[in-house]
Amino acid sequence: MRNQFIWKQRVQEEKEHLKDYEIFESADYMELLRSITSEITGGTLKEVQLVKEPDAPYGGKCSSLRILLNIANEVTRSFPTIELKSDSIVGILGHECGHWNYSDFELRKNYLSNMEQGKWSLQLPLPKDWSGQERIMEISEFLTGNHPAARYIMTETASFIQNMLEDVYVEEIMCSRYPGSIQRGILQNRMRNMERMPSLKVQLNKGYRPVSVMLNLMVQYSLTGMVNNWEMETGILLDLLEEAKPIIDYGVTCAEAAGRLMASNRLLLLIWRLLKSEIEDIEEKTKQKKQSYEKRSFKAQEAAETLSEVQKEWENVKRELPDFLCSKDEETVRDTQPSIPKKQQKEFANKPIEISGQVLLCIEKIAESKAEKTHNAEVLNTLRKELFNTEFDGDHRKVKMTVERKSQIGQREMAQYELAEPRVKQIMRKMKSVLLPVFYQQGERTEKHLFFGTKIHTPSLYDPYGRFYQKKESAKELNAAVAILVDLSASMLGERLEQAIRCCLSLYEFCIHVGIPILIYGHHTNGEGYFLQNELVTLHSLAEFEPDRNDRYRIASMDVTGSNRDGAALAYVGEKLAKRTEKTKLLCCITDGRPNGARYCGEEAERDIQNIKKKLEARGVIVMAAAIG
Repeated sequence: MRNQFIWKQRVQEEKEHLKDYEIFESADYMELLRSITSEITGGTLKEVQLVKEPDAPYGGKCSSLRILLNIANEVTRSFPTIELKSDSIVGILGHECGHWNYSDFELRKNYLSNMEQGKWSLQLPLPKDWSGQERIMEISEFLTGNHPAARYIMTETASFIQNMLEDVYVEEIMCSRYPGSIQRGILQNRMRNMERMPSLKVQLNKGYRPVSVMLNLMVQYSLTGMVNNWEMETGILLDLLEEAKPIIDYGVTCAEAAGRLMASNRLLLLIWRLLKSEIEDIEEKTKQKKQSYEKRSFKAQEAAETLSEVQKEWENVKRELPDFLCSKDEETVRDTQPSIPKKQQKEFANKPIEISGQVLLCIEKIAESKAEKTHNAEVLNTLRKELFNTEFDGDHRKVKMTVERKSQIGQREMAQYELAEPRVKQIMRKMKSVLLPVFYQQGERTEKHLFFGTKIHTPSLYDPYGRFYQKKESAKELNAAVAILVDLSASMLGERLEQAIRCCLSLYEFCIHVGIPILIYGHHTNGEGYFLQNELVTLHSLAEFEPDRNDRYRIASMDVTGSNRDGAALAYVGEKLAKRTEKTKLLCCITDGRPNGARYCGEEAERDIQNIKKKLEARGVIVMAAAIG
C-alpha cells in the first residue's frame, strides 16, 4: 500500500506551491461560485465568467447575461493567503449580485443620458438659502449654454457619485442578508480600497485638484464612515464634507432608486463651486485650440474635437480618483428590472453563506490531483526503466516497446466504472460466498479427535480408540501474488472487452479485499503490419502491485486497437511477477485468440509463448489462460 505519511507530505508540498489561478479557475471552484450566484439571486442568474486582467481597474461587472469576475484585480491580489483572496472574490461576487438584485440600471441610464443633453431628469434639489438657488440657476445656464465641458464633467461626476452611493447601498443589503463569506469579503475589500486611497495631506502635497480631493473624501466616508486624515489637516474641504455627510448617509440607505439619484443631485449641487472651477479651467485650456476649429467648415467636427479635448483633460482628474468607481457603465447595464420579488427577498434574509471549508476541500482536491500526477509520472518513469532493462528473445528485441499509465481521471473514466460497478458487485458477492470460507480456513483452527494434543475434548472422552485430545493450529499467511494480462487488440472490441473489464475488476476487488497483491496490464500493437521496425508494442499499466485509488477507473476505461504480440507482453509482466517474494505466483492471460503481430503468428508464435511459459514456470510462476470468444 502507498505510504500515507509520504503521501500526505507530498500533498502538503503541493498545497504550498499552488498558484492562485489553479484554484480559482478549477471546475470545483467555478461550480461553487455558480451555486452561490444562483442562491443569492433566487435562481435568476447562473452564469459567472472569470477573467484574468491584472491591468484592468475593475473587480467585477454585471451585464444583462452574466457576472464577470476579474480574479487578477489589484485588490484581490493584495491579500497574502488563498483563503483571503477567495473571500475577496466572493465579496466581489456578492457586490455584483447585489446590483443584479436591487439596482435600477434603466433609471440610471436615463438619468445620465439626460445630463449629457443638458438637463436633470429628476426634480431639482430645493435648497433653503438663496445661495443654493443661485447655484441651481448657474448650473442650468452651464448645462443649457454653449458649455460642452460642463455637460461632460457634470455627467462624469454624476456617474461617479451615483456609483458610490449605489455600491454602498447594495453592499449594506448583501452584508445584512448574507453574513459569512459574502459579508467578510465585501468588508475586507472595502478596507483595502480605503487603504489604497492617499491621506488628505498626501493628496494636497501631490497637487490633487480640489474636486478630486473632495470626491475622494466623500468616497472614504461612504465606505467606512471616516476619512484618512491622520495628519489632522484642516480646511474648507473638510467643512464641505461635514455638509455632505447627512446627504451621503441618506443616499446609501434610501430604498428607492429615485431617492438615491436625488441624493446624487444634492451632492452635485453642494460641490458645484469646485466643479465650476474645474469646468472653467478646462474651457480655458481648450480655448486656444477652438480658433483652429472655427476655421473649418464643419460645425459637427469642430464640436467633436472640442469634446475630445475636454475628455483628455478630464482623464487627468480621473487619475486622482479611485479606479473602482470610474467607468463602470459599459458593462454594468441590464435591460431588466431587479429580479427577486420583495416577498422572496425576505425569505433569504440573514442566511449565512460560509465557503471557507469548501475552499479548503477544493485546495485539498487540487493538491491531491497534482500529487497524483507527480506520483504517476514517477511510477511511469520507473516502469519504463524496468521495460528497458527487461531481456527479450528473438524478434521481440527488434520491435519498439513503451509503457503507458493514465494519470488524469475525468468524468468519462468515472462514468465507465459506474456502468460496470453493479455487475462487478454481483460477481463479488458470489466470489466471497465461495472463496472466502476457503481463505478463512487458512486462519487459526481447532483440530479434534486426536491421540495427542494440548487439551481434552470432553465430548470425545468415551471414544473407544482414545481420540479425545484437541489442539489449535496457528494461522497460515496468505502468501500469493496475482498478475493479469489482457489482450487489447481490435478483435476484443464489444462484449469481449466488457467481459474482460468485469473479470479484471472482480479479481482486483477480491484480491484487495483479502490482501493479495495484484498487477493488471493491457497490451496491443500499433498494427503496422509486416515490418518489425515499424511495430510498436504498448503496455498499459492499469494496476501495479502497490494499489492506487485510480486503478478501478483505469481498468474500467480499457480500450482496444491494433494487434497483439502476446510473447513480448507475457515476458515483461511475467518478469515483474517472477521478482515477487510470495510463494505462489499466478499469471492469468485474458485473450480471444492467437497472437497476430508483425512476423508473429501461427505455430511460430505459439512456440514462442510456450517457451516463455516454461521459463516463467521454472521461476515459480503459474501461467493460465482465460479464453474469451
